[in-house]
Amino acid sequence: MQINNIKEEKSRLRRLHRQRRSAVSAFEKAEIDAKIFERLISLPQYKSAKQIFAYVSMGSEVDTQCIINHALSENKAVAVPKCVSENKLDFYYINSAEDLLTGAYGIKEPIEGLAAAEDLSGICLVPALLFDYSGFRLGYGKGYYDRFLPRFGGVTVGLCADEFLTECLPRYTTDRRVDMIITDKAVYNTD
Repeated sequence: MQINNIKEEKSRLRRLHRQRRSAVSAFEKAEIDAKIFERLISLPQYKSAKQIFAYVSMGSEVDTQCIINHALSENKAVAVPKCVSENKLDFYYINSAEDLLTGAYGIKEPIEGLAAAEDLSGICLVPALLFDYSGFRLGYGKGYYDRFLPRFGGVTVGLCADEFLTECLPRYTTDRRVDMIITDKAVYNTD
């Protein structure tokens, strides 16, 4: 597929799946989120991880606040992302939700003065609108995670409702895949 066709197809899929995801009822979303949470915290990789890199969910994304709270209660270090430039994402350690303020794109980000995560290991939760079974994702189009993931040395995990998995997504050579995907129905290893 040519680059212009990939860009157009990704844009079309973003519009479609934003609408689909927004149409999920609050009750159904809460059930899906709870099942994904239980699957994640049951993973041996999660149990043994000393640190969790977690996006701060908003809107129709899989809820990560319960994951962040659980990890903190288990004395795991929790790092969340901050857009530090137009094309760079860094992670900073937080101690609670009080360490977050609304930042770029209306997303909650760590406040100034927190320690940057330099040991890029553990588990990284990766947001997306849609994943394919190979672990590639349809993100929000800015490429932040595609630039961050090559620096990360731990296990990368995509979170989504099972209905937001598809056979194959259009992709660029710079797109990065996750190691596993956790849905409300299963855990999919992508290697």
